[in-house]
Amino acid sequence: MTDNPSFRPRVYYVDDGNHADPPDEEYGSYGNTGYQVTDLQGLPAGEYELVSVMYNVPVFSPEIVPLYLNILDHPLQVKLYPLSP
Repeated sequence: MTDNPSFRPRVYYVDDGNHADPPDEEYGSYGNTGYQVTDLQGLPAGEYELVSVMYNVPVFSPEIVPLYLNILDHPLQVKLYPLSP
């Protein structure tokens, strides 16, 4: 993977009842999140990787953020042991 500082995806969030959201005919975009990647023509040839991890939480509060960040920092580990006869 190429590490290039000019490759900077931008996060967006749209929550607007008047937002045009083609090809839908009805207006409105609620909780629409993602990344916008532009200006890729100037990047050198190579392999690029974009990883996005999103969690749906029942009720958000700033206090729970470290819990969710720890999912990636300290992933679940599994150890397998043979069964004894």
